Amino acid sequence: MNTKEGDTELDIARVPNEDVIIYNSAEWTIVIPLTHRSAMYWGRDSNWDTSWAGGEIWFDQFSKQGNLIIIQNKIYPEMLYQFHIKSSLFFDKENKAVIFAEFFSKHPELRKAVIDHLQEDIQLLHTFQAHCLS
Repeated sequence: MNTKEGDTELDIARVPNEDVIIYNSAEWTIVIPLTHRSAMYWGRDSNWDTSWAGGEIWFDQFSKQGNLIIIQNKIYPEMLYQFHIKSSLFFDKENKAVIFAEFFSKHPELRKAVIDHLQEDIQLLHTFQAHCLS
């Protein structure tokens, strides 16, 4: 389904101020979508419920508990991930579960970027670090 409504591809464009880019390198972008429209843009090539045209209810449900975080590889588009720390959920673009510890041990620069972003929320930081160790 993706960002499609029926058989018609929706025109989704990035809207400034509807996301926060917390890390941007030549290879990776880490972004927090602040709106469902932004989640649709960043997840447009995924199978995530939060990125469907009708998935606003899912986006809102997660957002009430904390931010969704999307990781996009600029070189290999199939490397697209979404995670939600509070619910301990981490998925690849096909909506298959990813293990926090395995992923972030392979990408320490991304782990550092998330940790740097979470410095002001100690409880969330500790939860994230626990996920990366288990």
